Formats: sequence, structure tokens, C-alpha cells
Amino acid sequence: MQAKGIQAYRASRRGSNSYTLGQRGWLLGNIARTTEVAKELDRNWRGMGNEAVENARHDTHRKLSSYLGYHIIVSPIGPYNTRLRRVIRKALSGQAIKIGILGGSVSVGHSVDNPGDKWQAIYAQWWRDTFFQDEYLHAHSAEDEQEGLADEVVEWVQLVDGSMADTQSDYLQSCYLEHIDEDVDLVLVELGINDIRRAELTTAFEYLLRSLLVLPKNPAIINLQAMSLHPSEMAPGGDPELATAMYYDVPSVNIRNVLLPHLLQHPELESELTRHWFSHTDEKGRVDLKHLNAQGHRSMAEMLISMSQRILCDELKKTNAGLQEEWKSSDKNIPGNEVLEYLPRLRMSQPYDNHSHVEPTKPVCMSVTSKNHPLVPATMKGWEKWKATQSAIYYRSTEPGSTISFQIKVGPLGRARVTYWRSMSALGSVWCWVEVEGTEDSYHVFGKRLDGYWDHKDLHAGTYMTDSVAENIPPGSHNLTCRVLGRDEGSSPEKGAEFRIIAVDSA
Repeated sequence: MQAKGIQAYRASRRGSNSYTLGQRGWLLGNIARTTEVAKELDRNWRGMGNEAVENARHDTHRKLSSYLGYHIIVSPIGPYNTRLRRVIRKALSGQAIKIGILGGSVSVGHSVDNPGDKWQAIYAQWWRDTFFQDEYLHAHSAEDEQEGLADEVVEWVQLVDGSMADTQSDYLQSCYLEHIDEDVDLVLVELGINDIRRAELTTAFEYLLRSLLVLPKNPAIINLQAMSLHPSEMAPGGDPELATAMYYDVPSVNIRNVLLPHLLQHPELESELTRHWFSHTDEKGRVDLKHLNAQGHRSMAEMLISMSQRILCDELKKTNAGLQEEWKSSDKNIPGNEVLEYLPRLRMSQPYDNHSHVEPTKPVCMSVTSKNHPLVPATMKGWEKWKATQSAIYYRSTEPGSTISFQIKVGPLGRARVTYWRSMSALGSVWCWVEVEGTEDSYHVFGKRLDGYWDHKDLHAGTYMTDSVAENIPPGSHNLTCRVLGRDEGSSPEKGAEFRIIAVDSA
């Protein structure tokens, strides 16, 4: 029946306003999609043999219904979702779309065995099934297969998955194009867990949004937030980023708002429920409370689908009612639709004035993991390209005095940064500097010490960190060099000397 509504939309765009009875019935009588999240709860919780579980299940259904009916669509995310509506209209008209993913280890699929069970795979398949089912079936017909044309099928929904474990907004604000394509129609950002509560990460998240919004196709963005029961706190850096997303009319979907109240109200079921949403890590039954398992991924995907379905139905209703003409205000003091996709001229954290305008940045990023602009040293001594046990790749040195240099191109911001690995293990420190011709002491004027070790017990396992090496660098081509400091010069109590670099960027 859903396909009939889409066929009706496409017919109306060709100038025909006629609908079959079945199509009209779908438009008017089947607007709200029943989410699979409730069904998932039914399938997995029914039969646990615990009356409290059954009561909790019904309670969660009620909260879920409220969340899907209000919290996703109305208040916390802004009332417009204009860009997402435009992308849905594009798919309705039969044009192919490209979806980009920027996320951390949850999106990578830690704790999910089958790639098809990841949230982004499920969500992309919904787009295929909803908008392009007829095209897909036609392209894969028996006749095409016999004629050898099946391999020439248009990829109607292309998924570009740029997720990378331990990634934060400060890295992606400059290096996002090393992970997704420039011509994306829709970008889903999942960084709420990896971005710890630091003001600079909230600022970096805003710069990332601003950069994504001005890509060539002016893509829609969805801010997706997973749930982590990290021992430090339940409110990660994603919470202040919700306000930033709202400022830019970026819809946010947060699964924690559904699941966490239920966990808090039923402590007697904590063991059963955490094992339902999170993954077992070993034979002793311990649970990884940071990474949602396949059931958690499906729930996130179904929440995304529910939000997208409601917008789709709204667009179809407008078509059915003949409301395709945009509303225009008769009062010049009331903004109309022309402001719905604009990029605010001021950042959210700036003071208001009548003249300032934040210019978009065009950073240059080189990353070890990038195919577009791989990080290649100009010179190195005592360093090696090294692959860690969890498939992470770095430039790594363990010897004091070792040096590595990269050629960089500095733009109007005059900034150069290094992304490196930090943890509580025995890591060392480096001194990095930008060599500027004509500056007598570039080593100190445009240099900074970077410490691999940090005393951050909440992130004992470690994370990537992006730090500025220097500011106010003259624009142009320069060399950025890092030298491993002596064991007594670093911050590690274990006097370590190991240091790992993953990326260099400049702007």
C-alpha cells in the first residue's frame, strides 16, 4: 500500500491529480506507521517468565509511543526538518540519493556480528524498500539477468559509511571529507557518546555541522545519539550538542530517552535488560555497556525510520490536498519559507551583532585511514607505519629523539593540528612545530608539546585527541615536524616514549 502512495505522488508531479481508490485510502487511512520497536520489545521480552518484565514491557511501550509521537517530531528538534523533507521529495520523484555516515565505534558495529544488523544498513534498506522497490525489482528482472544487465543497475540508495572507532568531533570538523563523499544528500552523525563533555568538543560539533550544511547538495543532517551506560556519567558530550543541533534545524534521535527511564525504574531487572540491549563480552557474562548490540541497533534504526516515515506521510498528505505552493508571509516582519534552509551567519556561542558573518572554513586534512588524502611523511627517522591489534593504523615511534615531518598548506585561519592517541598507558610526549621561513625561532613560536599519556580514568582505554600545534601561522606551504621527547621529559609516570599519530590538518 505504501508504494501506491508514492506512485500517486509521482503521478501528481507529472501533472495528474487522479488517484485510485486504493491510493487515496492509503494516503488518508494509513498515515502513521507502526514502529517495529514495539514489536521488537514484544518478541524479546515476552516469555521471560517474569511478571515484572511484562509490566515493564507495557510501561516502555507507553513511553515509546509518547516519544515517537512527540519528542522525536516536535519539540526537541525544531518544527521544520526542511532539508530532510527536501531529500524525501527527491526520493519520491525517483532520483537516487546518497547517504553518508559519520560515527564512532557504535556505528562501526562493535558488538554487532552481522554488518546487515547495523543501524545504518537497516535504515538505508528502508529507503530502498520505500522509494525504489519498483525500480529495484525491474532492474533485477529475469530478462535483465539473462541479458547480463543486472550489474548495470543504478545504485538508487548509496550508503557511504565513514564511521571510525574512537572518533570525536574535533577530528571530524576538519577531516569529514576523508570519510564521506562531497555529494551526499543526507548525513547521519553519531558522535554523542564519543564526544565527552568538553566545551571545545561542543564547538567542534558546531563547526562540523556548519561545514556539512554547505556541501554542494546542501545535505540534510540527522543527529543520532546512542545510549551508553559508561561508568563516569550517563550524560556524555552529546547532551549539549542537542541544543546546537536544534539551532541549525537538525533533527535529533536519542534512544536513551526511551530505554534509560525503563532501566532506572526497574533496577531488579537491570541484569536481564542490559544484556538485552548490550553485548556479552566474555564467557563470564560481563556486558559491554558502551556498545549497543544488534537489538539496540535495530531499535535506533526503527526510530529513524519512524521519524522519516512521518515526514514522508506529511509530504504525501500535502500532495493529496494540493498544497504544493509555498506559503508566503504578507508581513515583512514575519519570516517565510526562505529562512528554513539558511545557515545562521553567527555561531551559537557568539554574541549577537548586526554585522558579523562566520566564513566557512576549508581545512586540508591528511589521515592515515584516508584514501583521498593519505597522510604521507615528507621525512621520518625512527618512526614506522604501524597497525594495532584492533585494526587501527598509526605512525608510531618508541625512541626518544625520533622525528617525523609532514608538508602542510596553511589557509586563512593560520592553524595547524595533529590528531594522536591518548590513554593512561605508558605513552610518551612529542614536541611539534611548524617551520616558518623568516621566523627566527619557529621551534618555540609555532610549537607545542603534545602528551600521549593522560590521567583520565574515565577513558582508560584511550581515544583520539586533536590538538592545535600553532595558531596565527602565515598562510602558505610549511613543514610540520614532531620529535619524540626523552623519557624524563614526558608526562607519563611510567616514563614511556611511545607516540602515535593518525592525522594532520591545517586551515
